[in-house]
Amino acid sequence: MNTTPPQANASPPPGTISTLIADYMLGLRLAGVSEDVRRFAKLMFLDCFGCTIAGAETPSGRAALALARESPFPQSRLAGTGERVAVERAALANTICANALDFEPVGPEGHVGALAVPVVLALADWQMSSGEDVLTALIAGLDVSGRIGAAWRRATPGAAVVGLPPVRGGPHGIFAATVPAAMLLGLGHDAIRDALGIASYSAHVPTLRKVLETADPPMTKYDHVGGMSLAGIDAARLAAHGFTGDRDAFEGEYGAWRYSGGLACDWSFLEAFGGDFMIAPTFFKPVPCNLYDCSVVVMAAKIVNEQRIQPADITRMILRPARDIKGHGGDGSGGSMAQWLSLRLNAAHGACGTRPYSAWQNGEPPPADVARLVELATIEPYVETDPDGAKYWEGHVPSSVTIETAGGRYEERMPMMTRMTEAELIAKFVDNVAPAVGAAAARELADMSLRLEELPRASELLDRIFA
Repeated sequence: MNTTPPQANASPPPGTISTLIADYMLGLRLAGVSEDVRRFAKLMFLDCFGCTIAGAETPSGRAALALARESPFPQSRLAGTGERVAVERAALANTICANALDFEPVGPEGHVGALAVPVVLALADWQMSSGEDVLTALIAGLDVSGRIGAAWRRATPGAAVVGLPPVRGGPHGIFAATVPAAMLLGLGHDAIRDALGIASYSAHVPTLRKVLETADPPMTKYDHVGGMSLAGIDAARLAAHGFTGDRDAFEGEYGAWRYSGGLACDWSFLEAFGGDFMIAPTFFKPVPCNLYDCSVVVMAAKIVNEQRIQPADITRMILRPARDIKGHGGDGSGGSMAQWLSLRLNAAHGACGTRPYSAWQNGEPPPADVARLVELATIEPYVETDPDGAKYWEGHVPSSVTIETAGGRYEERMPMMTRMTEAELIAKFVDNVAPAVGAAAARELADMSLRLEELPRASELLDRIFA
């Protein structure tokens, strides 16, 4: 019996995809990359770097840093403390910190930036890599991982699927670690193909749907991204020592798309690499919460600011998210992870303008004005009409908010996510980093990050933090 679901196009011959990826990685030169792609990659670096430093102050970040300190090998620095640990442990801890607040970019196709940026930082600190080499490796990691994720996650079988499929997650994120690690370690063509095969067998199982059914989720969240950064580096280092991987892992009926939980595979995403693929389907977050909740929080803040409403004057908040999940209705009293998923709490923080952002998920009871709004917030289904054919990777997150006061009723609707400007991203970075190093140093770090390719050593960024 043929169990293969309908595909967008036919699978290429075995070994084709790992060969194409290795060819792309070895042939990539920063001089041949467009200015738009280079600038975008630096903004990804900037945003993830800032989230890493801020995330070091979260409960999950502190736990990861504590584990990393147990390493006896002083190779790479922890972004939160400056201590040197084994390169894999630095990548694991810094990845967890980058993802801790859920404040880092989403895209292309998942949380790949939270893997790629800590990995290139850890390898660069150990290998003394130039900023140009780091930026090149980062671009490759984002592009390859994003395309693999798009091929596995956007394809649908002939039968209609309502909502998220029962198996969902981001195993493709491991390639955001493996690809830049292989490049910064100088792997050759065959070793790169081995590393990709090892990584495809080392990716974590898709756990997103399980987490969305959990009111008080674990610190691993939807995907254990820290574990994948560690496994991704190990895949590249094993291959460098002659350990072989499945060079035919991607193709065919039982290829990596299948054992990673995909409904099908759109092979067209894997026919070529490079270009500006990573730019359009990536969204930077203005607030620290689930991507599909950001619009709700932004609208709550917008109503309060534009209508000059004092939080104390609010009598009711009605939140209508694009997706409703079990943790939305909680009040955040279960700890930092319950705070992360509580839409009522996040909207209350947005309406009250709580700073610093790390305070949203510190595991402590919220301020009284925020707690009051949590009790006044209710969640209703989103029922308005939306554009036909809109896709999540295009930013389609239809949601709305109503805020009531004694003086009036105010509503906002947002069918598509809005894009942050470069100036807003720089301000976000300074906001995230200033508590650790001061505003002046944070602005200097932002400037250095946006000149990454000019740095003789990318680790100069860490030097500046821990000077």
